[in-house]
Amino acid sequence: IPLEYQTENHNDMYKSIKQQLEDLKNQNLQQIDAMSETTHYTIIYSTLILVVLVLMAYTIFRLGKKWLTRRHVNRAQQQQQQRAQGSDLKRSRSRDSVVSDAVSESG
Repeated sequence: IPLEYQTENHNDMYKSIKQQLEDLKNQNLQQIDAMSETTHYTIIYSTLILVVLVLMAYTIFRLGKKWLTRRHVNRAQQQQQQRAQGSDLKRSRSRDSVVSDAVSESG
């Protein structure tokens, strides 16, 4: 095999290897670009979802707090009414007992 042919062959091999490396480099750069874009969107969507979840949790917490407060106020009002009714009953009982005592003494 003549020497010129060998060097030409080596040059061709070198050029093809160089071209393959260049292609791989470009392919990797494209993949990195695609991944960074995907990562970018993933971060944006994750942040949006997180914000929505936090707002939902805050709303549920506030509604629950209002509901519990309202329930507590209602319970306190009911207890107050029951106490008032209870004291009314005691008063009427004491009146009845005074009347019955007076009736029994006079009788």
